[in-house]
Amino acid sequence: MNQINTSAIIVKIEDAALNHQLADLEHWINKIDLSDQLELHRHLSRNALQIIREQRHQLAVNDGVKEHIIWYELSNQPWSDAVLVETIAIYQETSWVAMESIVLVALKKNKSYSAAGAVYWRCVC
Repeated sequence: MNQINTSAIIVKIEDAALNHQLADLEHWINKIDLSDQLELHRHLSRNALQIIREQRHQLAVNDGVKEHIIWYELSNQPWSDAVLVETIAIYQETSWVAMESIVLVALKKNKSYSAAGAVYWRCVC
């Protein structure tokens, strides 16, 4: 697919996400090449990414695409207990390595949280 068409479709994906039009969102995501789908997280707004994360169960799109989007969206949030809990819940549901990556990066960055986070991660996984 050429760059002009992909750019136009990305705008349609953004609009569909923000308007909670899940059938259109799924349609437009699946319309572009997989390599472009895997880069969507770089082109969509934070709000669109959040909606995709929240609605992931209703979207019939490639799991790798969902993993990339969710990894990007969660890893760009300020680290908190809520992010940890959601990351673990998604990991338990999917076993996506990207969720492990989020926890490991957070533990390395936030030394004061490392011990508690590591213990919590071991207990639930």
